[in-house]
Amino acid sequence: MTGLSTLLHSGLGEWYTSSGERILAQQSYARVIQICESFQLKPRLVWHYLNAGIASMALEQWDEARQLFLKGVQVENVQGQEEAVAGAWANLGFIYLQLEEAQLAEQALDQASQLYTEAGSDKKNLAVIATWRARLARLNKDQEKVMLHFIQASEYARSIQDSSQLAMICKEIAQYYADLGEYKNAFEYLLLHDEIGEKAREEQQQRNLMELQVKYESEQKEQEAEALRAQAVELRLKAMRAQMNPHFLFNALNGIQHFINREDGDKASRYLAKFAGLVRQSLNLSNTELITLEDEVTFIQDYLFVNQKLRFDGRLHFTVQVDEEIDEDRVMIPPMMVQPFVENAIEHGFIKRQSGTISITFDLLADDVIRCSIQDDGIGREEAIRLQAKNPMRDQHKSLGIGITRERLELLNRGGNAGHRLEIVDLQDAQGHAIGTRVELYFPSRRKSV
Repeated sequence: MTGLSTLLHSGLGEWYTSSGERILAQQSYARVIQICESFQLKPRLVWHYLNAGIASMALEQWDEARQLFLKGVQVENVQGQEEAVAGAWANLGFIYLQLEEAQLAEQALDQASQLYTEAGSDKKNLAVIATWRARLARLNKDQEKVMLHFIQASEYARSIQDSSQLAMICKEIAQYYADLGEYKNAFEYLLLHDEIGEKAREEQQQRNLMELQVKYESEQKEQEAEALRAQAVELRLKAMRAQMNPHFLFNALNGIQHFINREDGDKASRYLAKFAGLVRQSLNLSNTELITLEDEVTFIQDYLFVNQKLRFDGRLHFTVQVDEEIDEDRVMIPPMMVQPFVENAIEHGFIKRQSGTISITFDLLADDVIRCSIQDDGIGREEAIRLQAKNPMRDQHKSLGIGITRERLELLNRGGNAGHRLEIVDLQDAQGHAIGTRVELYFPSRRKSV
């Protein structure tokens, strides 16, 4: 809980700082330090001293800020906090400058510069220290070193293309020349300050525009994603309704009634339980975006079993095989993708015979792609279409699930999960006669999080 409290108060301090509420920021950081000191929490303690000290500086409470920075540089075992220690030394140097304690300022700035360099800090901090060194040289009336430090600060700022900082350095140089009475140089640097400052403002405006554009695009993408999620839910519900089509329900219940009429209570009870479980599975699967391959296989096996026992009286044969390299309980795929093609094979492939064989295999291909193959030995698509045209009543048995599945595959690819696709192959013998149909579904493999 103490760790959570420090995060909370530290976050509040950052928020109050950004919103300009300096007293509240100072109070939040003081609370963080109190907790850390009470419970001997050393990680990030230097950062807390640094933030609290900066908050005190903003309120011009120089002595309190100095004490906080001194505590920060005296913390032992500061691994991971080296940059915070450097910041504490740098701010100590600034305070000593304000107090005109030149020797202490020089020592503090030397420490900060060395630590920033060792930590591989960006040159923004080094540019600030060089500017403060120039002020220190002015305090020591060392005119030669003043410009050397200003030049060094300018080089650091240019190297990181920081126009805003470079403009501030030019303003300091202009003030330096004005104090010397060299008004021509002061005027030139003031003009340079204005020119660079304008460039800095343009760059900031450009950054603001880019941020707004990114936020706008992000919002648009989120709206599109939300729309895709809504469509996906709708299609899953349609897929569920298509699976439980009246034709299938009628045949299943009619088969159960057949066993009841024969007073075969055991079979009627067993098949009714299996049928009820299948309906329950279908409802559950319609509420989730991804399921394990294991669950999909179980659903397909139950669906085929119900058809085999309650509709075809054992004349439907099927196999479901999964590649040994596939972790069925870890691999995730969209639910209810396979059943529509199994239903289609039953409804159209076996029109004339009311019997047949369906073979389903799941293979692991290159690039972690799962291929599901659904193959039947039915009459083929061309003959099924011909028979359907002769018997319009067959339209009511047409599998709506295939069209829905195509839409779902397109939606998945649009939603950033590219790689879903469908292929249908008409199988023929050497004489060109239809001997069945093979449907191949391809899913990018996704794994269940542990």
